[in-house]
Amino acid sequence: MNDKKSISLNEISNYRTVLFALAIMMVVFHHLTFKFEQGIIGKAYSFLRVTGASGVDVFLFLSGLGCYYSFSANEDIWQFYKRRLLRIIPAFLIVAIPAYFITDIIVSGKTVFDYLLDVTLLSFWKNGGSDWYIAASLFLYLMFPIIYRLMKKGKLGLVCMLAVWLIICLAVYLIDNTWFQQTSRLWARIPVFLFGTMIGPAVKEGRVIDRCKAFVLACIVFTMALGAEAVLALKGSEYAYSFVARLIYCPLAISLVFILICLFSIFRLPPKQTVLCFVGGITLEIYMLNQRMINLCTFLGTKILGASLPLMLLWNVIGVMITIVLSVMLSKLIQVMRKMLQ
Repeated sequence: MNDKKSISLNEISNYRTVLFALAIMMVVFHHLTFKFEQGIIGKAYSFLRVTGASGVDVFLFLSGLGCYYSFSANEDIWQFYKRRLLRIIPAFLIVAIPAYFITDIIVSGKTVFDYLLDVTLLSFWKNGGSDWYIAASLFLYLMFPIIYRLMKKGKLGLVCMLAVWLIICLAVYLIDNTWFQQTSRLWARIPVFLFGTMIGPAVKEGRVIDRCKAFVLACIVFTMALGAEAVLALKGSEYAYSFVARLIYCPLAISLVFILICLFSIFRLPPKQTVLCFVGGITLEIYMLNQRMINLCTFLGTKILGASLPLMLLWNVIGVMITIVLSVMLSKLIQVMRKMLQ
Protein backbone atom coordinates (compact mmCIF):
# COMPACT_ATOMS: atom_id res chain seq x y z
CA MET A 1 0.00 0.00 0.00
CA ASN A 2 1.28 3.45 -0.89
CA ASP A 3 2.33 5.24 2.33
CA LYS A 4 0.81 8.49 1.07
CA LYS A 5 -2.57 6.79 0.86
CA SER A 6 -2.39 4.96 4.19
CA ILE A 7 -2.60 5.98 7.80
CA SER A 8 -1.55 4.23 10.98
CA LEU A 9 -4.15 3.88 13.72
CA ASN A 10 -1.36 4.86 16.09
CA GLU A 11 -2.09 8.43 14.98
CA ILE A 12 -5.10 8.35 17.33
CA SER A 13 -2.64 7.95 20.20
CA ASN A 14 -0.21 10.49 18.76
CA TYR A 15 -2.93 13.13 18.44
CA ARG A 16 -4.64 12.14 21.70
CA THR A 17 -3.93 15.44 23.47
CA VAL A 18 -5.09 17.46 20.46
CA LEU A 19 -8.28 15.39 20.26
CA PHE A 20 -8.86 15.95 23.97
CA ALA A 21 -8.52 19.70 23.41
CA LEU A 22 -11.05 19.71 20.57
CA ALA A 23 -13.42 17.55 22.63
CA ILE A 24 -13.34 19.91 25.62
CA MET A 25 -14.02 22.83 23.26
CA MET A 26 -17.15 21.00 22.12
CA VAL A 27 -18.21 20.45 25.72
CA VAL A 28 -17.63 24.10 26.67
CA PHE A 29 -19.60 25.15 23.60
CA HIS A 30 -22.41 22.86 24.73
CA HIS A 31 -22.44 24.48 28.18
CA LEU A 32 -22.76 28.05 26.92
CA THR A 33 -25.77 29.92 28.24
CA PHE A 34 -25.78 32.25 25.23
CA LYS A 35 -29.00 31.48 23.32
CA PHE A 36 -29.65 32.54 19.75
CA GLU A 37 -32.36 30.80 17.73
CA GLN A 38 -33.41 33.35 15.12
CA GLY A 39 -33.41 32.24 11.51
CA ILE A 40 -31.44 29.40 9.95
CA ILE A 41 -28.16 30.54 11.53
CA GLY A 42 -29.72 30.63 14.99
CA LYS A 43 -31.25 27.17 14.63
CA ALA A 44 -27.97 25.76 13.30
CA TYR A 45 -26.13 27.33 16.25
CA SER A 46 -28.62 25.85 18.73
CA PHE A 47 -28.37 22.40 17.14
CA LEU A 48 -24.57 22.44 17.14
CA ARG A 49 -24.54 23.62 20.75
CA VAL A 50 -26.73 20.66 21.76
CA THR A 51 -24.60 18.26 19.71
CA GLY A 52 -21.48 19.60 21.43
CA ALA A 53 -22.35 17.15 24.21
CA SER A 54 -20.85 14.44 21.99
CA GLY A 55 -17.45 15.83 23.00
CA VAL A 56 -17.93 13.75 26.16
CA ASP A 57 -18.15 10.65 23.97
CA VAL A 58 -14.85 11.58 22.32
CA PHE A 59 -13.42 11.73 25.85
CA LEU A 60 -14.79 8.31 26.72
CA PHE A 61 -13.60 6.75 23.46
CA LEU A 62 -10.08 8.06 24.10
CA SER A 63 -10.37 7.13 27.76
CA GLY A 64 -11.14 3.52 26.83
CA LEU A 65 -8.07 3.57 24.58
CA GLY A 66 -5.97 5.13 27.35
CA CYS A 67 -7.13 2.54 29.86
CA TYR A 68 -6.10 -0.22 27.47
CA TYR A 69 -2.63 1.29 27.06
CA SER A 70 -2.23 1.71 30.81
CA PHE A 71 -3.54 -1.71 31.84
CA SER A 72 -1.77 -3.66 29.08
CA ALA A 73 1.54 -2.15 30.19
CA ASN A 74 0.95 -3.09 33.84
CA GLU A 75 -1.92 -5.40 34.77
CA ASP A 76 -1.63 -4.63 38.47
CA ILE A 77 -5.26 -3.76 39.27
CA TRP A 78 -4.49 -1.72 42.38
CA GLN A 79 -1.85 0.36 40.63
CA PHE A 80 -4.33 0.98 37.81
CA TYR A 81 -6.99 2.12 40.30
CA LYS A 82 -4.49 4.28 42.17
CA ARG A 83 -3.39 6.13 39.01
CA ARG A 84 -6.97 6.74 37.90
CA LEU A 85 -8.16 7.88 41.33
CA LEU A 86 -5.23 10.27 41.72
CA ARG A 87 -6.11 11.76 38.35
CA ILE A 88 -9.79 12.37 39.11
CA ILE A 89 -10.57 12.53 42.83
CA PRO A 90 -8.34 15.49 43.89
CA ALA A 91 -9.66 17.70 41.08
CA PHE A 92 -13.23 16.72 41.79
CA LEU A 93 -13.06 17.28 45.56
CA ILE A 94 -11.25 20.62 45.32
CA VAL A 95 -14.03 21.93 43.09
CA ALA A 96 -17.02 19.99 44.44
CA ILE A 97 -16.64 20.62 48.17
CA PRO A 98 -16.97 24.44 47.99
CA ALA A 99 -19.20 24.44 44.87
CA TYR A 100 -21.84 22.12 46.29
CA PHE A 101 -21.70 23.88 49.65
CA ILE A 102 -22.69 27.11 47.88
CA THR A 103 -25.35 25.60 45.59
CA ASP A 104 -26.78 23.04 48.02
CA ILE A 105 -26.54 24.66 51.44
CA ILE A 106 -26.46 28.40 50.80
CA VAL A 107 -28.51 28.82 47.60
CA SER A 108 -30.92 25.86 47.60
CA GLY A 109 -31.22 25.31 51.35
CA LYS A 110 -30.75 21.56 51.05
CA THR A 111 -29.78 19.35 53.97
CA VAL A 112 -26.25 18.36 54.90
CA PHE A 113 -27.20 14.82 53.84
CA ASP A 114 -28.02 16.05 50.32
CA TYR A 115 -24.73 17.92 50.26
CA LEU A 116 -22.80 14.79 51.23
CA LEU A 117 -24.60 12.79 48.55
CA ASP A 118 -23.42 15.28 45.92
CA VAL A 119 -19.84 15.48 47.19
CA THR A 120 -19.54 11.69 47.29
CA LEU A 121 -21.24 11.33 43.87
CA LEU A 122 -23.86 9.08 45.43
CA SER A 123 -26.58 11.47 44.28
CA PHE A 124 -25.90 10.36 40.72
CA TRP A 125 -26.77 6.78 41.66
CA LYS A 126 -29.79 8.02 43.59
CA ASN A 127 -31.40 10.29 40.99
CA GLY A 128 -28.85 11.21 38.32
CA GLY A 129 -27.60 14.27 40.21
CA SER A 130 -24.06 15.48 40.98
CA ASP A 131 -21.24 15.40 38.40
CA TRP A 132 -22.42 12.53 36.22
CA TYR A 133 -19.27 12.33 34.06
CA ILE A 134 -17.03 11.84 37.10
CA ALA A 135 -19.38 9.19 38.50
CA ALA A 136 -19.52 7.45 35.10
CA SER A 137 -15.73 7.53 34.68
CA LEU A 138 -15.14 6.03 38.12
CA PHE A 139 -17.70 3.30 37.38
CA LEU A 140 -16.02 2.44 34.06
CA TYR A 141 -12.57 2.44 35.68
CA LEU A 142 -13.86 0.12 38.39
CA MET A 143 -15.20 -2.28 35.75
CA PHE A 144 -12.22 -1.99 33.43
CA PRO A 145 -10.22 -5.05 34.58
CA ILE A 146 -13.26 -7.19 33.71
CA ILE A 147 -13.76 -5.32 30.43
CA TYR A 148 -10.09 -5.83 29.58
CA ARG A 149 -10.24 -9.58 30.14
CA LEU A 150 -13.28 -9.92 27.91
CA MET A 151 -11.85 -7.64 25.24
CA LYS A 152 -8.76 -9.86 24.97
CA LYS A 153 -11.08 -12.45 23.46
CA GLY A 154 -11.44 -10.20 20.42
CA LYS A 155 -14.73 -9.52 18.66
CA LEU A 156 -16.47 -12.21 20.68
CA GLY A 157 -15.58 -10.33 23.85
CA LEU A 158 -17.00 -7.09 22.44
CA VAL A 159 -20.21 -8.84 21.40
CA CYS A 160 -20.55 -10.35 24.90
CA MET A 161 -19.99 -6.96 26.55
CA LEU A 162 -22.52 -5.25 24.32
CA ALA A 163 -25.02 -8.06 24.95
CA VAL A 164 -24.58 -7.70 28.72
CA TRP A 165 -24.91 -3.91 28.42
CA LEU A 166 -28.11 -4.27 26.38
CA ILE A 167 -29.64 -6.77 28.84
CA ILE A 168 -28.81 -4.54 31.81
CA CYS A 169 -30.27 -1.47 30.09
CA LEU A 170 -33.45 -3.32 29.21
CA ALA A 171 -33.79 -4.73 32.74
CA VAL A 172 -33.25 -1.33 34.39
CA TYR A 173 -35.67 0.30 31.97
CA LEU A 174 -38.39 -2.25 32.75
CA ILE A 175 -37.80 -2.28 36.52
CA ASP A 176 -37.50 1.48 37.09
CA ASN A 177 -37.95 3.60 33.98
CA THR A 178 -37.65 6.87 35.93
CA TRP A 179 -34.26 5.94 37.38
CA PHE A 180 -33.11 4.68 33.98
CA GLN A 181 -33.91 8.05 32.40
CA GLN A 182 -32.19 9.91 35.26
CA THR A 183 -28.98 7.91 34.80
CA SER A 184 -29.24 7.40 31.02
CA ARG A 185 -26.23 9.64 30.43
CA LEU A 186 -24.11 6.78 31.76
CA TRP A 187 -25.91 3.84 30.11
CA ALA A 188 -25.85 5.49 26.68
CA ARG A 189 -22.10 6.17 26.90
CA ILE A 190 -20.88 2.68 27.81
CA PRO A 191 -20.61 1.43 24.17
CA VAL A 192 -18.27 4.23 23.08
CA PHE A 193 -15.94 3.40 25.99
CA LEU A 194 -16.03 -0.28 25.00
CA PHE A 195 -15.16 0.55 21.39
CA GLY A 196 -12.27 2.71 22.63
CA THR A 197 -10.95 -0.27 24.56
CA MET A 198 -11.54 -2.64 21.64
CA ILE A 199 -9.49 -0.54 19.22
CA GLY A 200 -6.62 -0.40 21.73
CA PRO A 201 -4.57 -3.35 20.34
CA ALA A 202 -4.84 -2.09 16.75
CA VAL A 203 -3.76 1.40 17.79
CA LYS A 204 -0.89 0.13 19.93
CA GLU A 205 0.33 -2.14 17.12
CA GLY A 206 0.12 0.73 14.65
CA ARG A 207 -2.17 -1.13 12.28
CA VAL A 208 -2.34 0.59 8.89
CA ILE A 209 -5.58 1.37 7.05
CA ASP A 210 -6.45 3.01 3.74
CA ARG A 211 -6.77 6.70 4.53
CA CYS A 212 -9.17 7.54 1.70
CA LYS A 213 -11.56 4.69 2.49
CA ALA A 214 -11.42 5.47 6.21
CA PHE A 215 -12.12 9.15 5.59
CA VAL A 216 -15.06 8.50 3.24
CA LEU A 217 -16.59 5.90 5.55
CA ALA A 218 -16.16 8.15 8.58
CA CYS A 219 -17.79 11.06 6.74
CA ILE A 220 -20.75 8.88 5.76
CA VAL A 221 -21.24 7.62 9.34
CA PHE A 222 -20.79 11.14 10.75
CA THR A 223 -23.34 12.61 8.32
CA MET A 224 -25.91 9.88 9.04
CA ALA A 225 -25.45 10.23 12.81
CA LEU A 226 -25.67 14.00 12.64
CA GLY A 227 -28.81 13.72 10.53
CA ALA A 228 -30.40 11.37 13.06
CA GLU A 229 -29.51 13.82 15.84
CA ALA A 230 -31.11 16.65 13.87
CA VAL A 231 -34.36 14.71 13.47
CA LEU A 232 -34.53 14.11 17.22
CA ALA A 233 -33.55 17.70 18.04
CA LEU A 234 -36.40 19.04 15.89
CA LYS A 235 -38.85 17.13 18.10
CA GLY A 236 -37.77 19.11 21.17
CA SER A 237 -35.45 18.84 24.16
CA GLU A 238 -37.24 15.72 25.47
CA TYR A 239 -36.00 13.84 22.40
CA ALA A 240 -32.73 15.75 21.93
CA TYR A 241 -31.52 14.64 25.38
CA SER A 242 -33.07 11.16 25.35
CA PHE A 243 -31.26 7.83 25.70
CA VAL A 244 -31.51 7.21 21.96
CA ALA A 245 -30.11 10.64 21.09
CA ARG A 246 -27.18 10.13 23.44
CA LEU A 247 -26.62 6.66 22.01
CA ILE A 248 -26.16 8.23 18.57
CA TYR A 249 -23.23 10.20 20.02
CA CYS A 250 -21.21 6.95 19.89
CA PRO A 251 -20.91 6.69 16.07
CA LEU A 252 -20.83 10.49 15.89
CA ALA A 253 -17.80 10.71 18.19
CA ILE A 254 -15.88 7.76 16.74
CA SER A 255 -16.39 8.90 13.14
CA LEU A 256 -15.31 12.43 14.13
CA VAL A 257 -12.08 11.06 15.61
CA PHE A 258 -11.31 9.23 12.34
CA ILE A 259 -12.19 12.27 10.24
CA LEU A 260 -9.84 14.42 12.31
CA ILE A 261 -6.86 12.07 12.24
CA CYS A 262 -7.27 11.67 8.48
CA LEU A 263 -7.31 15.47 8.08
CA PHE A 264 -4.32 15.81 10.40
CA SER A 265 -2.48 13.28 8.27
CA ILE A 266 -3.45 14.92 4.96
CA PHE A 267 -2.35 18.38 6.12
CA ARG A 268 0.56 16.97 8.12
CA LEU A 269 -0.42 18.72 11.32
CA PRO A 270 2.31 18.19 13.95
CA PRO A 271 0.92 16.32 17.01
CA LYS A 272 2.55 18.83 19.36
CA GLN A 273 0.40 21.90 18.82
CA THR A 274 1.31 24.41 21.53
CA VAL A 275 -2.14 25.86 22.21
CA LEU A 276 -4.13 22.66 21.68
CA CYS A 277 -1.71 20.58 23.76
CA PHE A 278 -1.92 23.19 26.51
CA VAL A 279 -5.72 22.96 26.52
CA GLY A 280 -5.64 19.17 26.12
CA GLY A 281 -3.47 18.89 29.22
CA ILE A 282 -6.05 20.51 31.51
CA THR A 283 -9.29 19.06 30.13
CA LEU A 284 -10.46 17.53 33.41
CA GLU A 285 -9.97 20.81 35.22
CA ILE A 286 -11.80 22.71 32.47
CA TYR A 287 -14.62 20.16 32.54
CA MET A 288 -15.01 20.54 36.30
CA LEU A 289 -15.06 24.34 36.18
CA ASN A 290 -16.49 25.53 32.86
CA GLN A 291 -20.22 25.09 33.42
CA ARG A 292 -19.99 26.44 36.95
CA MET A 293 -18.05 29.54 35.90
CA ILE A 294 -20.22 30.23 32.84
CA ASN A 295 -23.39 29.92 34.92
CA LEU A 296 -21.94 32.11 37.69
CA CYS A 297 -20.83 34.85 35.29
CA THR A 298 -24.18 34.73 33.49
CA PHE A 299 -26.09 34.98 36.78
CA LEU A 300 -24.03 37.86 38.17
CA GLY A 301 -23.79 39.67 34.84
CA THR A 302 -27.51 39.60 34.13
CA LYS A 303 -28.26 40.77 37.68
CA ILE A 304 -25.94 43.77 37.32
CA LEU A 305 -26.16 44.86 33.67
CA GLY A 306 -28.90 42.81 32.02
CA ALA A 307 -29.36 39.94 29.59
CA SER A 308 -29.27 41.39 26.08
CA LEU A 309 -27.66 39.18 23.42
CA PRO A 310 -24.34 41.10 23.33
CA LEU A 311 -24.13 41.08 27.12
CA MET A 312 -24.99 37.37 27.33
CA LEU A 313 -22.19 36.67 24.87
CA LEU A 314 -19.85 38.77 27.02
CA TRP A 315 -20.77 36.90 30.22
CA ASN A 316 -20.08 33.59 28.45
CA VAL A 317 -16.70 34.78 27.16
CA ILE A 318 -15.73 36.01 30.62
CA GLY A 319 -16.85 32.69 32.13
CA VAL A 320 -14.67 30.75 29.68
CA MET A 321 -11.66 32.99 30.34
CA ILE A 322 -12.01 32.59 34.10
CA THR A 323 -12.35 28.83 33.59
CA ILE A 324 -9.00 28.68 31.75
CA VAL A 325 -7.19 30.69 34.43
CA LEU A 326 -8.63 28.66 37.30
CA SER A 327 -8.00 25.39 35.44
CA VAL A 328 -4.29 26.19 35.12
CA MET A 329 -4.11 27.01 38.82
CA LEU A 330 -6.03 23.86 39.73
CA SER A 331 -3.79 21.74 37.52
CA LYS A 332 -0.67 23.07 39.27
CA LEU A 333 -2.19 22.40 42.69
CA ILE A 334 -3.17 18.85 41.72
CA GLN A 335 0.35 18.12 40.45
CA VAL A 336 1.71 19.07 43.87
CA MET A 337 -0.91 16.93 45.63
CA ARG A 338 -0.13 13.90 43.44
CA LYS A 339 3.55 14.09 44.29
CA MET A 340 2.65 14.15 47.97
CA LEU A 341 0.27 11.19 47.67
CA GLN A 342 2.47 8.95 45.51
